[in-house]
Amino acid sequence: MLKSRVQERLNALNVSQWEAAQRAGLHRNFVYDLLEGRKQKPQQKTLQALARSLQCSVEYLTGASDEIGSPPAANSADADAGVPVAGVIEDGAWRRPSTTSKGRVLIQPDARYRGRQVAYVYRGEPADGLEDGMFVLAVDMQDYEQQVGTPPVNNPVVVELHRKSLNEVQTVIRPWSPGLEAAQGSAGVQARVVGVVAATFRLY
Repeated sequence: MLKSRVQERLNALNVSQWEAAQRAGLHRNFVYDLLEGRKQKPQQKTLQALARSLQCSVEYLTGASDEIGSPPAANSADADAGVPVAGVIEDGAWRRPSTTSKGRVLIQPDARYRGRQVAYVYRGEPADGLEDGMFVLAVDMQDYEQQVGTPPVNNPVVVELHRKSLNEVQTVIRPWSPGLEAAQGSAGVQARVVGVVAATFRLY
């Protein structure tokens, strides 16, 4: 019943398996694995996160009720857990800027830094220890500079490329160096370093 109800809600909301998992703060393959029968008995907390993502009750997902119901409310501990997901890192992929919440992922902020920390989902071919679906934890660039100073040369940083004429953004990872923003920019494209990579994670 769980598999059929999840698929039903995906269709009703017109969202992908990956997007539903991301909104729930789960690994990007979680919903796929669930529908393929590889996830037999998700924990209650996982079901609650998935129900919030799919905008229904846990009882509906599990077949205990035929009423779609209301998503479970996130308690204050859950709402504050982990770090917010800021977007997707993918070379060559231009996206419209979004002001809507992308949810949170249940990874712990890096205790070495006091600044704002966010997570990105990495999409693309394996590179520099990153694989498709991993999360990248980054410290806000301004906060990092205030606390630590300039990043070490070649330390990975998150760069946003803004194509203003089309109102599109591409988010990439590049090794830090002086003049990086000027080097990454081009005619019609403005580059801005927005974060310093602190860690990478794969969630299962």
